[in-house]
Amino acid sequence: MDMRRASFVEKRVFLNHLIGKRVQIYFTRTLAYSGRLMSIDDSLTYLKLSMVINLVTNGTAAIDTFCTKHIFYVCEDPLERDQFWIQKEHGQK
Repeated sequence: MDMRRASFVEKRVFLNHLIGKRVQIYFTRTLAYSGRLMSIDDSLTYLKLSMVINLVTNGTAAIDTFCTKHIFYVCEDPLERDQFWIQKEHGQK
């Protein structure tokens, strides 16, 4: 969903549907993060993700919060990346 063009109600319905699922967040057309959507605040200002992977650098974080003001696009992650996150966090290859 294009976060810049969607209405508040459209964003809320879409993001509520994604809670508990792995999503991708784009701040530009190329920079993306993947993580499980844990929560959104009432004003849709912040998204909290767990098992976060920076898809450009392959860096990881257990939990991270993203400001929706700067988000370009959000979608359900088509790949299951949980195993990749677990391997990165535990130093496995």
